[in-house]
Amino acid sequence: MVQTGTIDQFLQDVSNKRQDEYGGSLEKRNAVVEAVGAERVGIRLSPRGQFQGMGMTNPIPQYAHFVSTLCQKHPKLAYLHVIEARVGGDNPGSHDGPFCVLESNDFLRAIWSPLPFISAGRYDKESALQRAEESGDLVAFGKHFIANPDLPIRLMSNIPLNPYDRKTFYVPGDQKGSDVGYIDYPFASETIDEAKVSIARI
Repeated sequence: MVQTGTIDQFLQDVSNKRQDEYGGSLEKRNAVVEAVGAERVGIRLSPRGQFQGMGMTNPIPQYAHFVSTLCQKHPKLAYLHVIEARVGGDNPGSHDGPFCVLESNDFLRAIWSPLPFISAGRYDKESALQRAEESGDLVAFGKHFIANPDLPIRLMSNIPLNPYDRKTFYVPGDQKGSDVGYIDYPFASETIDEAKVSIARI
């Protein structure tokens, strides 16, 4: 998978000030597509991202052009993975509620359809199911997977999720002095019981 940060640096006009073949016009900035056009490659984008100074005033023309070109030149890409505009980069609490959709990525869904589209952005079980049923999207989880190593079982069994600790994100282990926030989140007791049964069957 090609991660969102690298690609977004080329796509967003607030960061791409280059004047060579990877900067300037929409067509020139879109030249980065040539580097990722393989059948077994997926690409992740964050059109509304504001992390580390990113954030275009109007990302629709640039991202619509980019994704349209992907469809035309690389129709066999595995998937398009898009981050929903639910949080404001470094200010996750700046919006009303964890599932407040600020801007729609439906313009990308319309372009990419019927190819696989993965949506991510502060989903819980209910909102993920709603998204999948309404749009046919696949839904990805990020932070909840960090705090819940048994996330699929918790979701299927309606087991409450461990809350994640944002302060431990992006901090190297040697700076923490331990593995806090990395491998210390507990499994649900139901998960442990199920694992014991599975091991006993082996």
